[in-house]
Amino acid sequence: VPSWDGNDITLTRWLNRINALATLSDDVHKELGSIVPRRFTGNAELWYYSIHQDARTRYEKSWNTLKEAIIGYYMNDQWLERQRIRATSARFRDATSPRELPTEYVLRKLNLIDMVYDYTQTEQIRLIMQEAPSFWTPIIQPQNCKTMVELQNTIKYHEENLLD
Repeated sequence: VPSWDGNDITLTRWLNRINALATLSDDVHKELGSIVPRRFTGNAELWYYSIHQDARTRYEKSWNTLKEAIIGYYMNDQWLERQRIRATSARFRDATSPRELPTEYVLRKLNLIDMVYDYTQTEQIRLIMQEAPSFWTPIIQPQNCKTMVELQNTIKYHEENLLD
């Protein structure tokens, strides 16, 4: 079970990893409710153990009940707005990732988009390419990429040509 420190930037990736574990079986889903809090560190641990024992007991009944508590506390309207701004403003080699590779940009941007939007793959491709350098378009030809896997594979193939 992966640990989590309360960092809102890594929250959705961490939730996705726990959700994947929860699908293994009904027993695993239930047990994660009590196992996951023991994997909290830093601010997540401080938050969780500041909650009254009665509430923690309710949260630990299953992964769903614990996840609802996490989402209720961490994924509020302010968090959502911050993540939307991050998703729409992320650009290749921006201030947060000045040395990233093209493939790293695609994965970072996709993660940010998926965190706050429910877009189709075509829309995801459009948003990713919209903030990529313009010289990528004739190389990548995104109009020919119908899925994110196709875009990722194409960018990986042409990665050296996409660097400044």
